[in-house]
Amino acid sequence: MADETITVYGTAWCGDCRRARKLLDRHGARYRWIDIDADSAAQAVVLRLNRGQRSVPTILFPDGTLLVEPADRTLAAKLATALPGDTVAPDATPGGAGGPDQSWRGQALAAGLLGSLVASLCCLPTAAALGLGLGTAATRARLLAFQPAFLVVGFLLAGLAAWRIAGRDGAVCALSPRRRVVAPLVVFAAFIVGYVLANRAFIPFLEQLPWLLAGK
Repeated sequence: MADETITVYGTAWCGDCRRARKLLDRHGARYRWIDIDADSAAQAVVLRLNRGQRSVPTILFPDGTLLVEPADRTLAAKLATALPGDTVAPDATPGGAGGPDQSWRGQALAAGLLGSLVASLCCLPTAAALGLGLGTAATRARLLAFQPAFLVVGFLLAGLAAWRIAGRDGAVCALSPRRRVVAPLVVFAAFIVGYVLANRAFIPFLEQLPWLLAGK
């Protein structure tokens, strides 16, 4: 008799896996959860199904079809149309998969913006000092001399975040090959946009704030 239970391969630390399990629970779907970190044979199955990529969640359906890192809409559509009638139990109550969705896009944007903030840390207090009329011109010039170092540190932090988000050290769910390319691009795009906005808009605004408040 064919197995009519969905098999979900994933890891305990993966936000996308928790999200997929919550959706399955919400629909009352019967599924078998396998943590590939604790099961080397299951990990080998995932690698084989994904052409060497450790992509999770990998969801295997009774009809032999496969979904890898599906969006909620895709998984819900699959549950509604492609499963045997007795695979979904309407009266089932949601389980405790839990956990917030750890979106790699959100992480990439946040990492890039944080890196741009670090890169601007030298200019921000200098602009605030200018705005408040504090310090001498020589002091402000000495502070600005450190700006290249802050820029390098901010860029390196953004690069480290891009490396982590690509999944190389297990910080987030293993990404597909396309996402491994896109995620670092999102990080550095956010870094550039944040840095330009901080240095071309926000910092000049701080410098001019006293004159604006004075109505000059």
